[in-house]
Amino acid sequence: MRDSLNNIQIKQDKKDKTSNSFKTPIIVGFDPGLTVGLAILDLNGNLLFLGSFKEITKSEIINIIMKFGRAILIATDVENSPKAVKKLATTLNSKIFAPKNDISVSYKNELVNNFLKSNGDFLSENTANISNVSVDAHKRDSLSAAILAYKNYENKLNQLEKKFLEAKINLNSIDKEDIVNENYYEILNQAKSFLINDKPIIESISKAFEIYDLIDNEEDIDSNEEELADSEDNVIGIKDLEEKLYSLKNINKSQEKQIKNQDNIIKKLKSKNNSLANELTEKDNRISKIEKDLKILKLKESKAVLKDKEVASKIKLLKTIQLKYNEEKKLRESLEKKLNKRLKFDDFNELSMFTPIKIIDSFTKNGLKQANNLFKLKRGDVLYFLSSKGGGSQTAKYIVDIGVKAIITSKDNETMSPQAKEVFEKNEVPIINETDLDIKFFDDYAVADTSALNSVIDKWKKSSKQKTIKKAQDDLLNVINEYRVERKRDI
Repeated sequence: MRDSLNNIQIKQDKKDKTSNSFKTPIIVGFDPGLTVGLAILDLNGNLLFLGSFKEITKSEIINIIMKFGRAILIATDVENSPKAVKKLATTLNSKIFAPKNDISVSYKNELVNNFLKSNGDFLSENTANISNVSVDAHKRDSLSAAILAYKNYENKLNQLEKKFLEAKINLNSIDKEDIVNENYYEILNQAKSFLINDKPIIESISKAFEIYDLIDNEEDIDSNEEELADSEDNVIGIKDLEEKLYSLKNINKSQEKQIKNQDNIIKKLKSKNNSLANELTEKDNRISKIEKDLKILKLKESKAVLKDKEVASKIKLLKTIQLKYNEEKKLRESLEKKLNKRLKFDDFNELSMFTPIKIIDSFTKNGLKQANNLFKLKRGDVLYFLSSKGGGSQTAKYIVDIGVKAIITSKDNETMSPQAKEVFEKNEVPIINETDLDIKFFDDYAVADTSALNSVIDKWKKSSKQKTIKKAQDDLLNVINEYRVERKRDI
């Protein structure tokens, strides 16, 4: 079981608790899930425990609950009780409290905030490090469920306490009053348990009294009130008056005994108060010493932090230098690669028997830009396009303006656009297919036999010239034919 941080656990004071033979009735707020929320209230609405847990088993949950008492009410924050809530209630033989509607988050926050504010004094006195406690969603859900369950019974519980005091006074027996005084919270909580289990107030008190043999039946609770009512209609005899007087004397003795007990309690409390004052002084001295030690530690820590910051700054500077070095190295390698390619390319330029060919990925402006960065396109270049698609008349005009010698297209590629072809043919830039030449390919360039290339270029130019002449002849014939047709119409 992994306990979450900042769980609230109320300190247990043996003097405020009942005997071991009686388990204190408690209200348990339960939020099931992967992370479990658990809140425990007593029947006075005081917070005994608040926590959230990851990976906690059912038996571990039950052990925590049983440390604080007997769960008479398992509370949930949703209308339809989850299976885990039902199973826990069945195991603990407890009643389930569920709201009429699911509780909204805003109302949960309001319930918890108001509760913590109104119980701040109690929590600060009974809880360690209350200022450091944080309430997560699981604690909030379980606590809001427990608070709502308590509020549901609060008015009836208050009414029961008043009736309980009246019933105690009306016992008219010193022995019975002593029993009640000695076991006051046990008997009161027992009565509250019966009330929460749907018993009427009078019956709840009666059943609690019966457990301690204080009465024989419910009617004895209001016996004095009935006697007073009867006394108005009947003449009270001297014997009755004597009995009443004797009873009053006994009551007086009982009250004197109670006063004496209270004086003893006050003395003990004063003694305890003095002891606590001494403890507080010792704690103040210890706190002063701790604060002094803490200042020394903070001073040492601040020096260490400054040193760490200096080291971190130097590490950061080294990383920056390393990054710049890597970038420069990468740039240098790229430039060396380009230079080597250009040197190889220039070597072929010096050999008149071979013509270098610059390979370009695509017939697009982007493809030409990349090639220009690598080779520096210039007049007289022979370009080889791996892809002839993409470019139009503007791309073709850009190549024409450079003044290239010829363009070679891939044998496996698509046909160039008619607009681009027209620009090249108009400006007498030869378009040669790869199949017409014996090309040797390297990394980013290729070479072809110069004489073979010139022969193909001359052949293309002759063919282009013939096409131009034929087109001119065809155009002339068309004009003549159109003229003849017009003349016939006029005649």
